[in-house]
Amino acid sequence: MLSVRTRLFQSASNTEGGVKIALTLEQIKELLSREQTKPKTKRKSKSGIDTSDRSIVTWFKLASSLYDEDTGELTRCSNPNCPDTRNKQMVSLVDGVKMCRRCFLAGYASEIEGQVNMLDD
Repeated sequence: MLSVRTRLFQSASNTEGGVKIALTLEQIKELLSREQTKPKTKRKSKSGIDTSDRSIVTWFKLASSLYDEDTGELTRCSNPNCPDTRNKQMVSLVDGVKMCRRCFLAGYASEIEGQVNMLDD
């Protein structure tokens, strides 16, 4: 999209029969008023990352950390049955739950449609 200044310059440099024509004040006011009344185009806002898609591509979109920002200690996955037994883990906060890459890909703490909780009677 061209700015008003660029359009004014282009209009002023138009030639008619080899002679440059200057814009009148009315033409300048018309161009400026068109710019102000023109509706602004809306940009799409960035939506959050869809964590229901448990793929490696989604994992790399998440913000991962090795250390807890508050305490400065190494972060750990909150899954008690985590298959990753290393001392250092890259952990992401997914829907309020800290989890490592392996647990994320395995679907830890994800809501599955039609899933029944066995503890609820």
